[in-house]
Amino acid sequence: LLETLSLERVHVVGHDHGGAIAQLLAAHHPDRIDRLVLCNAEAYDNWPSGDERPYVIAMQLPVIGPLLRLALSSRKTSKFILREAKAVNNPSALTDELVAGYVRANLSDSHKRAKTARFLAGQLDPGNNRHTLEAVGRFRRFDRPTMLLWGTEDPHFGPEWADRLATDIPGFCRKELLRTGHLVMEEQPHRFAALLVDFLTTRRTSD
Repeated sequence: LLETLSLERVHVVGHDHGGAIAQLLAAHHPDRIDRLVLCNAEAYDNWPSGDERPYVIAMQLPVIGPLLRLALSSRKTSKFILREAKAVNNPSALTDELVAGYVRANLSDSHKRAKTARFLAGQLDPGNNRHTLEAVGRFRRFDRPTMLLWGTEDPHFGPEWADRLATDIPGFCRKELLRTGHLVMEEQPHRFAALLVDFLTTRRTSD
């Protein structure tokens, strides 16, 4: 993608699965990254988290799975599940517009519900854990400036994962903790954006 866009080096911001991809990019192509920001990301062997696994498995069951996906196509049900899963710490962040967008993109018709089922099935692939674990050795040589911008109330990828990443990234230089659930950029968008802009635009002597 970077080569197609003629981008030699970029800032990379990764959240959730995107954070895992960012780790692999940093491990295998560190020369393509100027600065790195990770936010509540899958890492090491936490694919999926212990809390998520029963839900992901239920989604694959022959009868229960399709019924669950159909139920989640209701905005009211989706909002309830997102709230219970601590997607946000402040439930008011789950606006009707936000939830409708998630439903429209992922669950609004049978084709999208089938794609969501395949995506969730991929969560159970042991290759995910293998790739992120195998990348740690290379990741420990990544010395570009790195910030961990983390929501503290995420039960799936809590601040202990940020602490572990901080010890493994030589370029780690900043950690910002926000009192949010998993969807840190949705729950505190202005604070999130301000911290990103500050980190990505302030020049440092090491750059």
